[in-house]
Amino acid sequence: AYQFRMRQLQRKFKQLQDVIDIIPTMAWTALSDGSNAFLNRRWAEYTGLSAEDTAGSGWTAAVHPENRERYLDRWHAFLAAGEPFEFELRFRCAENGEYRWFLARGVPLRNEHGKVVRWYGILTDIEDRKRAEESLRESETRFRTLVDHVADAIFVYDFEQGTIVDVNPQACEGLGYTRQELVGTTALDFHPDFDRAAMESVAERAAAGEAVIDTHWHRRKDGTVFPVEAHTSLFWHGGRR
Repeated sequence: AYQFRMRQLQRKFKQLQDVIDIIPTMAWTALSDGSNAFLNRRWAEYTGLSAEDTAGSGWTAAVHPENRERYLDRWHAFLAAGEPFEFELRFRCAENGEYRWFLARGVPLRNEHGKVVRWYGILTDIEDRKRAEESLRESETRFRTLVDHVADAIFVYDFEQGTIVDVNPQACEGLGYTRQELVGTTALDFHPDFDRAAMESVAERAAAGEAVIDTHWHRRKDGTVFPVEAHTSLFWHGGRR
């Protein structure tokens, strides 16, 4: 009976491994000490490494050198904690020698006594997401550089909240406030000739797509006032206007 049960378990394990082997996502299992136990066919196809190459910690040969040491440090910490984990790192593609970013996820399997006996995980390709994030960072850097160096004062408002979320140095210099003092305030705090109805009217016209141009007064921190010509336009950022 024992041998029959073992054969059944072996057959089920083989069936499960066959399924894992053919899925289009890289999947892996590791022993409780972190050494590699199994990497599926998709892994072998992507990295060009055989089962013999990846035995123990041999799989780390496919990890980008800049990520390898930090990942291993974190991996050992995950092993000690015995908790599910996520980590981003790059793996080399055997076909072209290029590295792509992957999100590694792993979960521990525990026995009836709560002891970790094996780890299971997948590797998800996030290269396109990382490139999009880098492109966005570069775009924001260029925008920040432009905003900080133009001669005009720039105020960025959150239309939904009605508050200032960013200003450039020229705005701070003109009003005599620091950026920290201006962020979170409203136009009413330094517009002596403005009321809430006027502010809401400008917001509504800009929200409708109009480039609003008007003249009014600004009040500096020291109480003095000066005339300005304000240009207000709508733009979306992070799903907000």
